[in-house]
Amino acid sequence: MTSPPQLPTARVFLIRRLTSPDAANLFSPRDVHFGDYKFVYIVPPKTAAIPISPGFAPRPGNGVSTVTGEIRLAVTLGHDIYTNR
Repeated sequence: MTSPPQLPTARVFLIRRLTSPDAANLFSPRDVHFGDYKFVYIVPPKTAAIPISPGFAPRPGNGVSTVTGEIRLAVTLGHDIYTNR
């Protein structure tokens, strides 16, 4: 069994930094309080150019800041979710 291709660490970090703030800013603080959650799943459209599902787990203070708390543990679901069963 072969393992899926891995994105370079810098690219994974860039994807997380770009995607998480965009997704987080879609929600009103009245609707979602990110500080209440330990883990966030980001589900982009199937047409998004994310081949594998990169994870994001920075140290405290290095996550994605939102008005309702820091996002530290997250994954953006990539095209691999449609083929890995």
